Amino acid sequence: MFKIEKLPQGPRTILRLIGRIRLEHLEELKAQLRDDGPRIKLDLDEVTLVDVDVVRFLRACEIDGIQLVNCSPYVREWIDGSKTAIIRMMLREFRIRRPKGDDDDDAGYWPDTFHGIVKIILVGFEANTCIEGTARFGMELDYDVTLVKDATSAFEPEGIHAAHEVNGPRFAHAILTTEELPTQLPK
Repeated sequence: MFKIEKLPQGPRTILRLIGRIRLEHLEELKAQLRDDGPRIKLDLDEVTLVDVDVVRFLRACEIDGIQLVNCSPYVREWIDGSKTAIIRMMLREFRIRRPKGDDDDDAGYWPDTFHGIVKIILVGFEANTCIEGTARFGMELDYDVTLVKDATSAFEPEGIHAAHEVNGPRFAHAILTTEELPTQLPK
């Protein structure tokens, strides 16, 4: 459940955000911000979870001069766009290396971008585990993630439902069919 508490504090107003913030809550939050604008501080101490659209919104708020206070470290990493510390830690943990034949020797870790790729399209088996895990990781690396719902499968229908209807909208930029996909690709 998401809730906003408005607390006047001298010339500023603190909006205490509580709970899980999703895309559907942003209109309500934007309405509150329109009233006071940059004189607002957003207190994120009681925020439990955010989706990618909320992170983008919070980043825009800071750019517009709205102060964010009590922000959890994982949300701060997303907002700053500096996920590299977490990513590098994961890469070191899994020992992912550049393929042989790259410009450097093969001893370095992957760079923050992979050869200019900006979009990943996911199809395959086990929608609610393999596909979903890869999509989440791709989203955290700032890739544009597309799931192709009729080109994935799972052991149970609930797995497909979870991947495309419940969880997918939180991290995929698009969820398309194989028929819709070609219309979304660059010419």
